[in-house]
Amino acid sequence: MKKTIVVIDDHVLIANALSSIITNFEAFEVLYVCENGLEFQEKIKEHPIPDIVLLDISMPIMDGFETAKWLKKSIQIH
Repeated sequence: MKKTIVVIDDHVLIANALSSIITNFEAFEVLYVCENGLEFQEKIKEHPIPDIVLLDISMPIMDGFETAKWLKKSIQIH
């Protein structure tokens, strides 16, 4: 079973490069890429919860610290 990943980074080229690299590994699947935590909050409403979140710390609108706090508070982890 593949581990699912979401990449959250405001540098689109870096986020897409990470996504491409990860996709080359059979054990992982990138669900989607977001530019900030707020976009992630919106997308997670329509998509499954990923196993792994690669999260940039310094982003506009909702940075990595705020996103991590929101994840810990809002998402039920088993």
